[in-house]
Amino acid sequence: MEMITKQVPLKKYKPVRAEHADLQSLTKSPCLSDPQQPNLTIDTRSETSQLDNTPHLLLFFTHTFTQQRFKGGESKDCHPGKKKGRKGHRFSSSLTKKETQTRKKMERMQTEGEEDHLERPSPLTDKERVMIQDSWAKVYQNCEDVGVAILLRLFVNFPSAKQYFSQFKNIEDPEELERSAQLRKHAHRIMNSLNTLVESLDNSDKMASVLRVVGKAHALRHKVEPVYFKILSGVILEVLGEFSEVVTPEVAAAWTKLLATVYFSITAIYEEVGWTKLSTSTG
Repeated sequence: MEMITKQVPLKKYKPVRAEHADLQSLTKSPCLSDPQQPNLTIDTRSETSQLDNTPHLLLFFTHTFTQQRFKGGESKDCHPGKKKGRKGHRFSSSLTKKETQTRKKMERMQTEGEEDHLERPSPLTDKERVMIQDSWAKVYQNCEDVGVAILLRLFVNFPSAKQYFSQFKNIEDPEELERSAQLRKHAHRIMNSLNTLVESLDNSDKMASVLRVVGKAHALRHKVEPVYFKILSGVILEVLGEFSEVVTPEVAAAWTKLLATVYFSITAIYEEVGWTKLSTSTG
């Protein structure tokens, strides 16, 4: 098994098959970009028609996480230049024949009008909040490399996502992406955004405020299709699940509930600002 760091083993970058997917546990956290970072350039020239059916691929990244385990201790901010030694690793972005067939099946389902109906998740319990915060502290010890792994998986398996990132959209080689200083800066922002979310679990008003800023920025300014929040969640959950030495099914269930709450909230904000009309008029 290849490793991003000595402490964070990461599997090859290959999609999870749809038969292992659980749509109800799919979500996204606010980290396609950090709205507090104006120097994060996102290409808004891409149109909906250029997304190459990426939403249909989201199933390949999701699964139920009932076999994953993790926990942890306290963490600090993620800063550039504090990475640990890591071994080289390779990526696989190709789909197997079965995966390709599943993708086509999902595309047919979408064209026939099937929609993903969301239900509001139940609130996190005190115990679930503690489990999330403890486990995140363990993951956050490797913040830069975990953030890089998340972005690389997103771009390798969902290359059309690069259209929203002007710095990366013309880079095809995963190893070149990995060496990019700009990608590492994005990785820091992803991890710090997630960290802010986790730290806000005990303050519902602050959490709602953070999600509102993220949702409005991505809908109105960056024009990011909301399904990318779901896609990125699948990537995040998959990477977190590779802390197999410390994950328990109970902790995994808490994380999926949190991310379901985030996705539900972001989707509601998109609707509130008129995303449906916006998509129809510009697509």
